[in-house]
Amino acid sequence: MTSEIRFDEDPQSGWRIALICAGEGAWMWDFEKDEFLICETGKKLLGLDGEKQTFSLDYLSSYIHPDDVETVLRSAEGLRSETIEDYYTECRFRQPDGSYIWVLTKGKIYSRHSSGSPKCAVGTHTDVSKRKELEFNKTQAQDYIRSAFENAAIGMALISPEGKFIQTNSALCKILGYPEEQLLAETFQNITVPDDLDTDLKLLNELVAGKRSSYQLEKRYVHKEGHVVWALLSVSLVRHGDGTPDHFIAQIQDISEQKRYERQLKEARREAEASDRAKSSFLATMSHEIRTPMNAVIGYSELLDSTELDEEQRLFLRHISTSGDLLLHLIDDILDFSKIEVGEIDLEFLDFEIRSHFNQSFDLLRPKAEEKGLSLRSYYDNSVPKQIIGDPHRISQILINLIGNAIKFTPEGEIFISVKTSQDPSLAPNLVVSVHDTGIGISEDQQGLLFKPFHQADSSMTRKYGGTGLGLAISNHLVQAMGGTMSLRSELGKGSTFTFSIPLHTPSSKGTPLPESSSGSIRGKLVLLCDLNPIDRQQTAITLRNIGLLVYEARSFGRAKKELSRSRYDLLILDSDLIRPSALKSEIPDHPPTLFIALAEDVLGKLPAECQRIDRPFTRSQIKDAIMELAPSPAEPEATGKESVAHDEKPKNTLVVEDNPANRRLMQAFLSRLDLKTEMVENGDEAISILQKKRFDLVFLDLQIPGPSGIEVAQKIRELEAEGAHPLTQAKPVRIYAITANAVQGTRERCIEAGMDGFFLKPIRTQEIRKVLGL
Repeated sequence: MTSEIRFDEDPQSGWRIALICAGEGAWMWDFEKDEFLICETGKKLLGLDGEKQTFSLDYLSSYIHPDDVETVLRSAEGLRSETIEDYYTECRFRQPDGSYIWVLTKGKIYSRHSSGSPKCAVGTHTDVSKRKELEFNKTQAQDYIRSAFENAAIGMALISPEGKFIQTNSALCKILGYPEEQLLAETFQNITVPDDLDTDLKLLNELVAGKRSSYQLEKRYVHKEGHVVWALLSVSLVRHGDGTPDHFIAQIQDISEQKRYERQLKEARREAEASDRAKSSFLATMSHEIRTPMNAVIGYSELLDSTELDEEQRLFLRHISTSGDLLLHLIDDILDFSKIEVGEIDLEFLDFEIRSHFNQSFDLLRPKAEEKGLSLRSYYDNSVPKQIIGDPHRISQILINLIGNAIKFTPEGEIFISVKTSQDPSLAPNLVVSVHDTGIGISEDQQGLLFKPFHQADSSMTRKYGGTGLGLAISNHLVQAMGGTMSLRSELGKGSTFTFSIPLHTPSSKGTPLPESSSGSIRGKLVLLCDLNPIDRQQTAITLRNIGLLVYEARSFGRAKKELSRSRYDLLILDSDLIRPSALKSEIPDHPPTLFIALAEDVLGKLPAECQRIDRPFTRSQIKDAIMELAPSPAEPEATGKESVAHDEKPKNTLVVEDNPANRRLMQAFLSRLDLKTEMVENGDEAISILQKKRFDLVFLDLQIPGPSGIEVAQKIRELEAEGAHPLTQAKPVRIYAITANAVQGTRERCIEAGMDGFFLKPIRTQEIRKVLGL
């Protein structure tokens, strides 16, 4: 380029200096010579040879990225031919190191010939690499978001504040069955099941008002084909800069299959519950139908035994009594097993003398042992306290099962029962009972089957020795429910030793103390555990008993409330699903210190000072620590309220309500032996009628009588007493006792709730009546 066109002689050099200071390069294009003059800043920016003064368009093109050359040349030719007024391109220039930078080139015609044709053009070069990188990243991010939106596995939608679909993805179109263009023409209100719309709109309004940051709910949409689609909807809000709503982001997950499964599960649960009710009803019926005649068989056998009989008659009677007891035992096993299946074995906690109670069990089985020529011996260690707290009936049941089995499978020798306490001072004290026999023994490979229902070590044993194979399974379950363990040592042909160990509780400090390191001050405290899930309830109860607590299990919150109204407990343990802490005071004003068992994600809110929380799953030490935080006062064993107490006055007039003639005569014979004056009626209507006319001190009610049931008669008696205008109010409340052949779960509880004083299960024995009545 000639010297007359030089930047340093340009009269407008001021703008060049400004460009240089701004980091931009200046250029001039002489159209006649087709040469470019580029300033030093521009040459550095474009990566050009610093020694060259002028550059041809072809030369410059060699520095441009091949993909951009065509665009640049087309724009340059447009400027020269004046088909475009301003020159504006963005292209990539190669740098000396081989990399490229993005350059924005601007230019326009600077001077013209006298003919008006363009003489030269001037312009600038600007490095826009950072801007292009930001734009690229933004575009890439938008593409990523767009791809994520479109390819999401769940339905996605952008929705206007009015509810119109702005953008949807293919997953949502598939869920709702609409082509995209049709769905974009809809509003969410139009395709929502009407019953679910109010809830959705309410939450949406709260979102707009700023009362929540997002919301989630299960709702139903109407599919294009007309059927209902269940969806889990999650909604958030995007706002304009001024805070007004711009659009909603909706995530819609199809949960129709889950809902279908839940319905099937609910239906299966209903069917299972109906099956349980049917089974319970069947068991109640069978129990009643079998125990009613058994009551007569065993009762009359007892009466007959007190009469004069010759040797042969007494032998026949003994066989009748033994067979009756055996049949009764089989019935009890089957009923207990059915209770275990649904987790409804209840335990009571009573103060009883262990030696006298155990001796009664031994004496009951001693005649069977003597018949086989077996010696039945027992040993009590000095460490065994005189009295303990527990369920005497269940402990006896375990003991009788073990001794009965030992007698059955021992042809000769002896049965030896050992009762002691655990000796390890580092552990909580346990009552340890062992039953050793010199019988046939059990092979090692058969021992694992013994505690399974319906199994005996050898199938031939059932044929030879009889039995259901349920006794050991029931006993093992009862021991576990008490927080203990059962074990077996046996050698084929040399006898067996069954041992069960259960936590030892005593009514006073006379028993072996529990080391502080084991359970501290919580040992012996009375706990009411309420949990609807039988498996969770049983596992928690076992854990609590293992740390030295006395546990009563309630299967419903209503049952727990009634139990608290009758008895005093040191601690209440509730499943958090049953009631919120804020409602506990109104439901149970005088509730004891309470521990809530919650799931980790469960939110209980702020707990009152007398409440604690523990999350599932928990360890034995964690629940012990949580209970010790509550630090309840020591329990009073006599507050359990599980047994009626004997009255001081001997009853004079007794009413028996029984529809079975044989059992009426039997009860009359039993009560006459106790010198009680007795009247008999056959149904509930007769019972209520005579009770309104005549005063009775004692009433025995069969539960399944014609007319009003025994439960309803008891309730009527208590109502009449409360009215105060008939013979029932002239003295102390009538003592009412249930007589029933129904041994299924809940019968005792229903009797107590109806206002009865006690419960006799058929078959009844004279000694049992004498003991309960205190005669």
